[in-house]
Amino acid sequence: MRERSPSTALRVFLAIKSLNYGDLMVLIWYAFGMENTIYAYGETHHGTHNNQINIILVSKEFDAIFFEFPNDYQKFFDDYVNTGMMAERMKQTVEGASREGNDIEEELDILRKFSKEKNIPIVCIDSSKTKQGDYINKSEIGHWYLRSKSRDEDMFINIKSYLEDHKGNFLLLVGAGHLKDGLHERSREITLGTRLKKLLGTNYYSRILN
Repeated sequence: MRERSPSTALRVFLAIKSLNYGDLMVLIWYAFGMENTIYAYGETHHGTHNNQINIILVSKEFDAIFFEFPNDYQKFFDDYVNTGMMAERMKQTVEGASREGNDIEEELDILRKFSKEKNIPIVCIDSSKTKQGDYINKSEIGHWYLRSKSRDEDMFINIKSYLEDHKGNFLLLVGAGHLKDGLHERSREITLGTRLKKLLGTNYYSRILN
């Protein structure tokens, strides 16, 4: 007697049952036609909007935070979230920002605690501080290595790549200039905000923090 094969419904059930939580959530988002939504906030001066950021963090359920921080610092940031200790290179960057008037240490600590408490990732979306991987083009503005023509384009590429594998609500924290419509005032390249608005339409919200 020939053995009966499992029904299609049973095979689907067993396949779904084998998925981890993250893969299952992506499947649910696709199945119900849900789309990614980005809530973008532009800082007029890094490190000076901590009270507002605290309110934003508890205003919605976020699945990840996109943060304007060097792409090649991702491991440093992950370790910082887990241990509360900064690697030497990350510490030097924070100290350098402070000398330029951007006291971001408290802001980083706020994001670290939130990320650890909610168990959500912080994704470093900016260009690279070192020449590595796809980041081989030396920027004419600041000490950066680009994978494209500008930091705005790099940040867009990194966000778009992440969205291809993840679904949900995402928080974006960047300098205000990157969210303005049109061209960035320094690079004269299309801003990150303009690119995201075109990609996501009404699922992209932006606001400049005062």
